[in-house]
Amino acid sequence: MVKKSQAIVIKSFPYGNSSLISRLILEDGQKLSIIVKGAKNIKNNKSIIFQSTNLINITYYYRESREIQIHKESELINNFYHIKKSFNSLKYALCVVDIIDKATPKNYNDINMYDITLQSLNKIEFKENYKIIFILFLIAFSYHNGYTINSFSNCHYSVALDLLKRENNENDISHFGNFFQSLDIDETIRTILMEIRNNISEISKVKSLKFIN
Repeated sequence: MVKKSQAIVIKSFPYGNSSLISRLILEDGQKLSIIVKGAKNIKNNKSIIFQSTNLINITYYYRESREIQIHKESELINNFYHIKKSFNSLKYALCVVDIIDKATPKNYNDINMYDITLQSLNKIEFKENYKIIFILFLIAFSYHNGYTINSFSNCHYSVALDLLKRENNENDISHFGNFFQSLDIDETIRTILMEIRNNISEISKVKSLKFIN
């Protein structure tokens, strides 16, 4: 069966001499592993499309009995150029996709996770307050996984989810950031991650977090 979807590239790694295996989160929230044969061939060079955080269109051959599906066609929608120009923005973007990869089950399927991941990447692309956006992502991530962070009320969850969905909200994000003015933002991130870790031990496997802790 041939399927098509929009997807965010979580991670890709070499397979054999010229192929890649790529992990994606599809627009319906499903996590999918796919083999891209000949991706590293000079004529093909699909490896550029399958870089972490890229937004792509993907067509693939699907068989339910297979753990790894087979790539047919793909095209790049957005490579988040501005994110990749800056290490400060890139490290938070990589943490977002790594958390989706490592801290959710293999057969996880939640459209909300795709939405908050894409919205977080969109905002990191054009905003400088990466830390506040990352906090919004962590709040939304915990909410959609069924638990609360003690530092935040239900009101803060609603605000965080709303801010991630809005298109133009620079002032609103800055206003939300005022909530942390009396706090150390880095310490707040560490506290939130610790609370998430108490509920999802797999988040300890997110190696990119070492760059922000």
